[in-house]
Amino acid sequence: MMLIYGCNTKKKGGGGSQTNEPPVYQPSNPRQWDMHLVKHLDAEGLLTPGVTAVKGSDGNIRFAYFSDGTDYNNENRYNINIILWDSVANSIISEEILNPTPPETGGEGLDNCNSLALALNNSNAPVIAYQGGLFRDQAPSDGEQSDVMFSIRGVNNWTEYTGAIGYVDRNPFYDGLAGSDLSLAVDSAGNIHIAFQFYFEGMDSYNFEYPALNYIRHERSSLGDPVADSEWPDMEETVYGSVFTQTSAVHRGVGYGCKLLLDNSNNPVVFFSEHTDHSNTYGLWFARRNSNGEWSRQWVEQVGNGWTIGDISAAKTRDGTFAVAYTKVCLDCDDDEGDHLKYAEQSGNGWSVRIVDQSSICGHSPSLAFDSAGNPAIAYYDKRSYIGRSRKFLKFAKHNGSIWGSETVAEDHDYGHNNTLWFNSNNIPVICSYSEARDNIAIFVKR
Repeated sequence: MMLIYGCNTKKKGGGGSQTNEPPVYQPSNPRQWDMHLVKHLDAEGLLTPGVTAVKGSDGNIRFAYFSDGTDYNNENRYNINIILWDSVANSIISEEILNPTPPETGGEGLDNCNSLALALNNSNAPVIAYQGGLFRDQAPSDGEQSDVMFSIRGVNNWTEYTGAIGYVDRNPFYDGLAGSDLSLAVDSAGNIHIAFQFYFEGMDSYNFEYPALNYIRHERSSLGDPVADSEWPDMEETVYGSVFTQTSAVHRGVGYGCKLLLDNSNNPVVFFSEHTDHSNTYGLWFARRNSNGEWSRQWVEQVGNGWTIGDISAAKTRDGTFAVAYTKVCLDCDDDEGDHLKYAEQSGNGWSVRIVDQSSICGHSPSLAFDSAGNPAIAYYDKRSYIGRSRKFLKFAKHNGSIWGSETVAEDHDYGHNNTLWFNSNNIPVICSYSEARDNIAIFVKR
């Protein structure tokens, strides 16, 4: 459908090996970062801005975030805002508001701010994916927009398309809840790739704990063509999920924090976490699709015994292999353990897994990037010390070829949320970050 408008030794986990490294180094001149305020947001009530950013090939930065809608007849409605930022002049070039299709005729705005993904095509035109579309009575969370939608910026306007509906094979046909978590990529031909979490329709609260992970690809040349209900089953592929037969069922809760990338042949790979309570199965998965359309999976790290996986950020290394930064989250820890930051990269047929920072309760909202020498770096959030002292810092960690080092970027105003890290043309790290205390979007540049 188209509409115009210091690493410690740890036990070896499944799928990845833990490695020892010397204690992390501390840079001699920390906290040498310049801050540029991009935008103050009016984030009130139930609004979660979900700020996301991406640097274009022109060097300028595109931001997308949710804002409160202007339909005062309907509470809790949200629009999507887009900012184009001049990274040389450090100023806003333009701002605009995307008004996606509302859940009912005559309304305005989305009825949720659950998920937001941003990518650029070869022309640096933004492509934005979100949960929206038609109102579905049969969605598990009854009364919520439940399709994956995406919009592409043209020369003079935005065009909205239905990305996925969460097809359920039953009679009469209903669709499920698609897009509560999603990730987006645009390939060199302009084709759209989306990985999305999917819940079956009509599920009770028990089954609602077991979402699947699906994938769909849209050809750029056929985006305007209508899609019949009968065509969705062949388009929406299951990456991983529950298995149902006439006599049995295997329940899995997967797709959390999914991050989609493309390999050098434009085949998709997805990192995602599994949280299956009944079998005590928790961990980080890596899945990839080959040229024959077949999906394979392997554990990056399987955890358990009071641990799970939180936020995920993925990137390609200089040689085209894949790496991931993620938060290992403690569900029930004592005073000397807690959430911490980890990094893994492909090594042979498996994964080499390292602890980056466990000096405090930290590692949330990671963003992974590589410098010009191919060294990994991560921007992330440092929440508090082990003795309970609030920190709320934005931090930056970098591997120098031998060991990891970390430094504090910002100590004030609770920056460190919704981070995006990249290196500019001078190989200088740049971080876009959101302050939950001040509702500010800011850019930090290393001096």
